[in-house]
Amino acid sequence: MKTRRTRPPNALDERTAVQLVELFDVFSDPSRVRLISVLAAGEQNVGAVAAAGLTGWLWLDPIIAIAVAINILWSAYRLLRVRRRV
Repeated sequence: MKTRRTRPPNALDERTAVQLVELFDVFSDPSRVRLISVLAAGEQNVGAVAAAGLTGWLWLDPIIAIAVAINILWSAYRLLRVRRRV
């Protein structure tokens, strides 16, 4: 006879647990919390969001921005290359 596994009365179901993990992941980095706090004040322009800083290390932020831009360009190049073959 199989016994059915039940969760303790106060335990979260799987879906809720996954949602909480995703939520806490957003708040796991101080720079993300700073950006969220800026955006929570209402709609902002790019300058206001950039002023919050990505890492808090001023020398590293431009390097990260360049890396992100290169990644976007590389992805676009691969998409175009695949499209030309089709």
